[in-house]
Amino acid sequence: MGYMDERFGNLFSADTSPEALAIELKTLASLSREDKAQMTFELSDNIRDTVAAGIRVSHPEYDDRKFRRELIRRMHGIDIELPE
Repeated sequence: MGYMDERFGNLFSADTSPEALAIELKTLASLSREDKAQMTFELSDNIRDTVAAGIRVSHPEYDDRKFRRELIRRMHGIDIELPE
């Protein structure tokens, strides 16, 4: 079981020692708002790229419209009709 925090439950990886976690949290706390925002945007881009690659592998037959619709569904949990 990962690191437990009464506010968030099992939030951190089970294979991270408390000492390593303390270093990671201290490092993150020392970042500026701009650096934290940049990291967040990069993580979001990486997740979207990973999801997109999974769709392309699972559904190579999808045209651009179907691909975008599936990406939106997986990323945002909504199924919408896209204009032609």
